[in-house]
Amino acid sequence: MILGALITVIFTASNVYLGLKVGMTFASSIPAAVISMAVLKFFKDSSILENNMVQTQASAAGTLSSVIFVLPGLLMMGYWNDFPFWQTMLICAAGGTLGVLFTIPLRRAMVVNSDLPYPEGVAAAEILKAGNHDKGDTGVKDIAYGGVFAGVVAFLTNGLRVIAPVLEILYHAYGFSGALPRADMDPTQALSAPQATIMTTISQGIFTNQLEWTYILTGVGLGAVLIVIDAFLKKVSNKAFALPVLAVGIGIYLPPSINTPVVIGAFLAWFINRHIASYAARTGNQQISAKAERFGTLFSAGLIVGESLMGVILAFVIAASVTSGGSEAPLALNLKNWDRIGEILGLTVFIAGIIIFASRVLRAKKSD
Repeated sequence: MILGALITVIFTASNVYLGLKVGMTFASSIPAAVISMAVLKFFKDSSILENNMVQTQASAAGTLSSVIFVLPGLLMMGYWNDFPFWQTMLICAAGGTLGVLFTIPLRRAMVVNSDLPYPEGVAAAEILKAGNHDKGDTGVKDIAYGGVFAGVVAFLTNGLRVIAPVLEILYHAYGFSGALPRADMDPTQALSAPQATIMTTISQGIFTNQLEWTYILTGVGLGAVLIVIDAFLKKVSNKAFALPVLAVGIGIYLPPSINTPVVIGAFLAWFINRHIASYAARTGNQQISAKAERFGTLFSAGLIVGESLMGVILAFVIAASVTSGGSEAPLALNLKNWDRIGEILGLTVFIAGIIIFASRVLRAKKSD
C-alpha cells in the first residue's frame, strides 16, 4: 500500500505536468509494475498479488490527472483566481465516484462481452506474469536510464536555460496560456493546456451564444469522412495502413514543436520494429520482438517520468524564488549570444537521445 501510494503520487504529478504542457498523459501501469517487481523482489514473501496491487493503485495516476483537462479552464474563463483546495478535492471525488458507478453497469458490456484489446492492461498483466517467473532483468534499469536522461535535459532547458515544469504550483510558476497569475510573466513559458483551452472555448461560446458552429459541424463532417477512409484503408491493406481520426485531431491542435518529436519517435519505432522482426525471422526466436518492445516501452516511460518530475521540481524552485522576490528563472545562466549554440546543442542532445534509445532497445538481441 505504501509503495503503491508513493508511485501514484509521483506519476500523478508527472501526468499533471505533461498533460498541461502537451495535452496528453501516459499510462502508468506498466512502469509501476516494473518498479514494484524491482522493489518487492528484496522481500522474500512478495508475490504477484502484491505487485498487481501496486500497479492497480498506480493506474489511478492517469485518471486522477485528467482533471487538468477541465479545471484550468475555470482560470482561463476568469471564474477562479487560483485552485481552492476543498472545491478541487470535492470535484475530483465526485468525478471518481461517477467513474466507479458507471463502471458497474458497463463492466459486462465493455469488458466481459467486448473484443476491445485493452493494450495497457494486457501489457501490465504480461509483465507481472513474466516477472513472477523470471528473477533476472526486470527492466527497472531502462526506466532509470530514461528518467535520468530526460531529467538532465529538462534541467538544462527549463532550469539553466542552456538548450532552446501540483496544479497550484505549476500555475504560479508557469501560468497557463491566456491566464497568467502575474502581469510580468513570460507568456512563451506558459503551459498551453490544449484540452483545457478547447473546453474553455466551447463553454464560453455556449454561454455567450457566440460559438462558431460552422467549425464544429465541419470538424464532425471531416471526422466522419476520415473514419470511412480509415476503415477502407484497413480493409484493403489487411490493417497494414490506417488513418486514425484521433491522430489527425491531435496533429491539428498540438503545435509543431510537440508534434515533430512524436512523428520522429513513430518513425524510429517503425524502423526498429522492422529490424527486430527481420532478426527474429532469421533466428527463429519470436520472443525477441516482445522483449524489444518491453525495453522500448520502459525506457520511454522513464523519459516521460524523468522530464515531468524535473518540471515539477523546477516549478517548486521558481515558485519559491518568485515568492521571496527573486527571479522567475533563478537557475538561468543568462549567457550572451547563446541562441545559435543552444539550438545546435539541443539538436545534438536530441540525436544522442535517439541513439541511446535505439541501443537500449536493440539490447534485446544481445540478451537473447
